[in-house]
Amino acid sequence: MSKLSLSSTSKQALWFALVAGAPMVFALCAVLYLPRKQGAAPFDLIGLLIAGLLGAFVVVTSVLMIKRRSIDISADRISIKHSYYTFNLDRSAVTSVSVREIQSINELGLSIKTNGIALFGYYSGWFLGVHNQKLFCAISAMPAFDIAIEGETLKCKRIGISCSPEVADRIRSWAGVHQVE
Repeated sequence: MSKLSLSSTSKQALWFALVAGAPMVFALCAVLYLPRKQGAAPFDLIGLLIAGLLGAFVVVTSVLMIKRRSIDISADRISIKHSYYTFNLDRSAVTSVSVREIQSINELGLSIKTNGIALFGYYSGWFLGVHNQKLFCAISAMPAFDIAIEGETLKCKRIGISCSPEVADRIRSWAGVHQVE
């Protein structure tokens, strides 16, 4: 089994942290700015501290999950881990695979986000294509590849993945397909 890293940029994690963290900071500042009620117990400050720590934990965990991206290739399985989502593909279920490089995310034809993240060029999770086919996306940088999979028992027949051309070649050779598109 070989574990490979997928392409990414740290800019997306920064934007995600700003989008998730900025509203919490503004809310905390607003609460602290408001005058306290006379005779109020000090427990409200303890509650704010706990809420602030919980919010910081959520932001840090989210940023760390955005940094989670790898692909494990073994003889009988490919496992793609990208943020909160994991996709496993068994070799026994695959009859053919075609891999082609895409220049933009628009070439995947995403139409609906069913269970995923689509934020600032970061696409992770499950999406529907324009023809209602299910897609798994693990795209966080370019170059990216569109992997079309054929098989009888597959729940997902297309994968969009950010990886190097070498990793795309490893996926082709794993499937026993040597075509280049």
